[in-house]
Amino acid sequence: MSLRTVTPTPQDGQGPTGQAGTPTFATPVPRLSPDASPLLREKRKEGKEGLRLLPARSVRFLSPRQVAEQLGVCRETIYRLLARGELPAARVGSIFRIANEDIEAYLRRERR
Repeated sequence: MSLRTVTPTPQDGQGPTGQAGTPTFATPVPRLSPDASPLLREKRKEGKEGLRLLPARSVRFLSPRQVAEQLGVCRETIYRLLARGELPAARVGSIFRIANEDIEAYLRRERR
């Protein structure tokens, strides 16, 4: 029988960062100042130009397979368009994602 030693885990605030409850691998998230929201409200009441809040648009992303099905072409055709730069795409790791807006813009360009 062998004996193993157990190393104690550090309590909050005793880790490398020295901040209670903060994981050492996390990046701090920037936060808005508490004054930001009232400032925006005040500017809005005064009708002054400056910062405007716009509603966020939701963008739908499709895979190359989904785009190929939508356009009625082979999936490899979509990859060729991506490689030639004719169809813009976002790359997430090794996976391509194509915005619905970019597909519509591509079709408008090709119809001319």
